[in-house]
Amino acid sequence: MTIPSKDLASLLDDALDWDVFYSKKPTTPDNLVICHDTGGFPSNPRFLMDSPTVQIEIRGNKDEYDEAMGIAEEVHELLLGHSQVTINGTLYVGIWSMGRINDLGRDDNDRPLLSTNWRMITEPAVLSPSNRDPL
Repeated sequence: MTIPSKDLASLLDDALDWDVFYSKKPTTPDNLVICHDTGGFPSNPRFLMDSPTVQIEIRGNKDEYDEAMGIAEEVHELLLGHSQVTINGTLYVGIWSMGRINDLGRDDNDRPLLSTNWRMITEPAVLSPSNRDPL
């Protein structure tokens, strides 16, 4: 089973100094990166090719907007143009930004929130019979 948010979190966790999570947003620590699955585009009916999307949220310390923006830029540079990679059995053929960094405002504790959105082309590992052919 492919979980794109988990796979990108794994990729980012190896490269960033901040804590990286997927699917959940803990109340602590203040500085963190969270990857959320956001659906994606229709799968290819003939080939094992999916087009998932992920939103990456960055939360910083109160009054540390610049630091949070710096991590958002680092995430952007780490993923943009990333070479083909296999993560948890899924081949990520390409990872593309769907725009620049979004300012989401502040949370209830006045911590800055930013996000970036990503689309990918994947060849998922097949765990059961499939009607689709490998790329």
